[in-house]
Amino acid sequence: MRSRIVFLIGLFCCIFFSQPANAQPYKGLYVDGFDKILGKRPLEDQLLNYCKKNGFNALCTYKTKDIEKQIQISNPKTGGKILASFIKRAKQQYGIISFAMSSEQYDTFNTIIAKYNRTRTDTIERVNVLNFEFEYWNRKSTAPGGYYCTRYLMPTNCSCDTSGAFKFYRVQMFRIDSLAQALGIKSEVYVGKPSRGQAKVIANTVDRILVDVYLKNPEKAYDRAQERLHSFAAVSKKVTIIPIWGSTGEFLGEWQQEHAQDEANKIFLDEYNAKKTELLDHINVAGFQWYKYSTMKK
Repeated sequence: MRSRIVFLIGLFCCIFFSQPANAQPYKGLYVDGFDKILGKRPLEDQLLNYCKKNGFNALCTYKTKDIEKQIQISNPKTGGKILASFIKRAKQQYGIISFAMSSEQYDTFNTIIAKYNRTRTDTIERVNVLNFEFEYWNRKSTAPGGYYCTRYLMPTNCSCDTSGAFKFYRVQMFRIDSLAQALGIKSEVYVGKPSRGQAKVIANTVDRILVDVYLKNPEKAYDRAQERLHSFAAVSKKVTIIPIWGSTGEFLGEWQQEHAQDEANKIFLDEYNAKKTELLDHINVAGFQWYKYSTMKK
């Protein structure tokens, strides 16, 4: 009897302690203006204290090129030390388990973030995730004369429409995911309006998919997301999804003034679980992301 109890205790400990340290629900925050925060200790502390107070355990910074221009994070003797110090503090003292940096092209990840990561011998100082944002579904940006058309599509002989934009996007996404694998970190994408075929390509490629549920009230968020969730679920692997809430005025800016942030998460998950189908067994809603730091309720 005694040996059986010892065995069961040992089995429980084995199972319990084999769980990953970052198994808690993901709660992420997009950080705009990070190039003006990094290296300024009072602003860094303000951001990190906000995250700790509100339970954020993941950060994603925008405008990697601007950060590089201002701080030179790819230089291990100057800006690299500044970023490393921030990431290490965030992870060791403020509960941050994931630090992502965003860009709309592979070259930025390769020449800046990969270079930075390779200079950090202490793994806790490294960027954990490559966040790819390229709105190939945006007809205004992809049309002739649009930003994507001029900046990316024409130089790569892609047609200036959403079809040509997805062709460009797909190549970039594959290269970014391969780079992330080589660095031993994760790849993720932000997706707005994919077709079913596009959703399958994306789901089969990256580690995480961030899906917007930008509305003025979270009550209808699952209805907005469910078609895309079913599209992403139509693959053979488990797909990690992170819905994104918007804190700006046209979305939950007003709502968040009167409600707790996590109330939106509960509303979504209650609806998701109530309407969950067998197909959605392929989906793992790992947590939620908020856009963006500057417009969050303080």
